[in-house]
Amino acid sequence: MYSLMAAALSREPRLLPAVYAEVLARPHDDSVRPITEQFLPRMFAGVGRWLTVEIAAGRIRDLPLLLLMQQMTSPLMIHFLMRPTTDRMPHYSVPPVEDVCDTFADAFLRAVTPPRDGPPRA
Repeated sequence: MYSLMAAALSREPRLLPAVYAEVLARPHDDSVRPITEQFLPRMFAGVGRWLTVEIAAGRIRDLPLLLLMQQMTSPLMIHFLMRPTTDRMPHYSVPPVEDVCDTFADAFLRAVTPPRDGPPRA
């Protein structure tokens, strides 16, 4: 999933980052209504179903779905929104895309995996 998100966020022309920027900049504007009323709910429904199955199976902590989705997607999204700028910053090395995806996937799994001894923390 992280590799798919990375590909979508870095594909030229950088349309997806532009769409997200527009939604964040003008959340109540009529121009973003189709995105907020059609695209985002479909995307959240698909990911939400998958997370719900994982919660029911005990593989993911039972947390609010919106927070789980944001925790899963936000670090990677911010990285790829900023990557064109950070690529040009000489004091920071930008890791390869595969390493970025692995790092953020690992961080998500560590954050949402239920503890082995005792009930999940809230």
